[in-house]
Amino acid sequence: MCPVGYYTADLAQSACTKCPAGYYCGDDILDEFSSTAVKILADEATPCVAGQYCPKASYLLTSTGLPGTSCPVGTFNPDVGARNVGDCIECPEGYLCLTSGIADDYALLTICPAGYYCPGAAISKNAIECPVGAYCPEGSVSFI
Repeated sequence: MCPVGYYTADLAQSACTKCPAGYYCGDDILDEFSSTAVKILADEATPCVAGQYCPKASYLLTSTGLPGTSCPVGTFNPDVGARNVGDCIECPEGYLCLTSGIADDYALLTICPAGYYCPGAAISKNAIECPVGAYCPEGSVSFI
């Protein structure tokens, strides 16, 4: 039997393969009777879900219900199979990515509010207040 983060296609086989980056293998669940974590073994590697990235030996976490690690605030990832944080995409100009693990490219993004401008995650993860005397309509990437 293989530990979580590893898999074998043949359960009778003694050799385990480390789950490749971009995939997760098995999960840890909470046993409702003993309140202890129980490891569920995998017989295959499953592609990492959108909004997450899965380095080698990733598995599904009971605490989040998601595999691997969430893309950080200021980024999103609409694709499956991300391998590392570099696969997370910076929030586009005019929008805010306020939570981690955003999977949809525009469904969960927040448009920059009026009175602020949002130059993008490369410069700032937060909206910047429009300077006195300037104009910043909703979705602004700079002030006017």
